[in-house]
Amino acid sequence: MEWLASLFTVIGGVYGTWRFIKHRIHKESTSDQKQQTKDDFPCDVYALVGRFVEIYKAHGIERTQIPRFLGEDGGVVLADVSTDERLLHALSEKVLKCTCSKFGISREWLDGKDVPIYPRIWYDKNMKGFIDFLEGLKAEFDEVEFFAIKCEKDSLQKNKERFPIAFVCRGKLDHWGSLGEESIWRHYPLNDTLYWGYDRTRFQMKAMALVAWQFEIPMFGSELPQTDVEKIIQGEVFPGPYLENLFRGAWHLDDYIFANGESVCAKDVADAQKLYEVMKRLGWMDYLVKKTGSVPRSIFERSEVGVQSI
Repeated sequence: MEWLASLFTVIGGVYGTWRFIKHRIHKESTSDQKQQTKDDFPCDVYALVGRFVEIYKAHGIERTQIPRFLGEDGGVVLADVSTDERLLHALSEKVLKCTCSKFGISREWLDGKDVPIYPRIWYDKNMKGFIDFLEGLKAEFDEVEFFAIKCEKDSLQKNKERFPIAFVCRGKLDHWGSLGEESIWRHYPLNDTLYWGYDRTRFQMKAMALVAWQFEIPMFGSELPQTDVEKIIQGEVFPGPYLENLFRGAWHLDDYIFANGESVCAKDVADAQKLYEVMKRLGWMDYLVKKTGSVPRSIFERSEVGVQSI
């Protein structure tokens, strides 16, 4: 019977070898199929997935938190964000539109076109439009903030320097954890190119600060390298990561909008007086008063000075 036992041993070895080879062939075939599935999608489609995740990351939302932010009806579950391939299949038109709408992102940018991240917003020579803009933000959000970001080299000298100053408004969308912690904001970078060293745009910036003050919107003055300031103005970067890490008291734009007796921090009192008269002459002051109520009586009691050329 020994020959029978040997026969079974041989058969068992052959069977084991056959199963091992079959398993390897199946595994390699499955791997090839997965790779082929991924290769079926062009690179720019996966680049869209990267930009989608980048939007959330730039607003303080990690990849694993995207389903939580979108909610149960958002169309994305935790398993969908485990790989780029699974996330790609979950990115319906509804999800993409919702993301762009919540954060104010240009859909063309998300699709891969060479355009700014945010739709362009500018109010140069249109202070009434800026007043309407801030009024709309106050109506939409419970909390609004206003940032003025100048270049580190900008010493705010008149009629000399030509360093652009960036402006970003933001409204609070949500927060993680306790109220006020890990806030999630929607950002509105303005595309105006404004210089402190140019009279007309300097008065425009001061008028913007006065409008924000009247709407009781907190103002912060920060500094960045010139290249970063210009990228924010051009809409080439997300401003959120910059704002979260900036020193907010590098300078104070609202110090430049008050005259004597109106603020202990008043700077450039003569220029401040001209500001109000310019706003009255151009109709900005009357429009602002209609929206926010009166400003200090001393403003209207000042005598006119020569500002017709501004």
